[in-house]
Amino acid sequence: MGAWSVLAVLVILAAGQTGLALLPVLALRAPLALLALRPQPEMMLLLAGKLSPVDIVLVAVPLRLLIHISYFELGRWGGEMLVARTRAGAWALNALSRRWLGMVLVISCLVHQSTPVDMALGARGTRRRPVVIALLAGVTISSILLVWLGTHLTPYSAAVLAVIGDHPLATLVLVGVLAATALMLSARQVLRAARAVREDARQTPGGQPEGEDV
Repeated sequence: MGAWSVLAVLVILAAGQTGLALLPVLALRAPLALLALRPQPEMMLLLAGKLSPVDIVLVAVPLRLLIHISYFELGRWGGEMLVARTRAGAWALNALSRRWLGMVLVISCLVHQSTPVDMALGARGTRRRPVVIALLAGVTISSILLVWLGTHLTPYSAAVLAVIGDHPLATLVLVGVLAATALMLSARQVLRAARAVREDARQTPGGQPEGEDV
């Protein structure tokens, strides 16, 4: 379980940053491919005027759900040691130490989805079923709301796309550098955390990271 969750998160990071790096090209020529690579709220807003609402929801919902479940499984495998390496994760773990706050965090997935919270819920051993149900409902609702908002912001997104179209090379260089930097930093953080969990597992009885299924 641990190996696939680490790999899944790395693939998600690589796909998202690839989408960002190719934004100037894909936004104008293949918006659906851009959404598939980076199904984030900002892309849904940007592409609302280029794609039909149904297409956006059908592509974004399963991919966004997959992203959050992958981070949840990463938290289950890596445990608190991995999650506590970020401030947001440490805060979420602290909140989950209080039972009523833990329930609030699960319910909060209905209105706001956050990968640090996903990981913290996994690290605390929260049952999959309520988390997946809350995430599915939350991702679906938020995606529909984002599409609705995006359709009302079409004049502004069209202006942004026009600027990108007028300056494709400059935009490509800028977002390419940002994407490469973000991917390098994020992937290094995930790999270092996974390595630390493995090292800790070797030094503890059983030799298995916390949260990993037998």
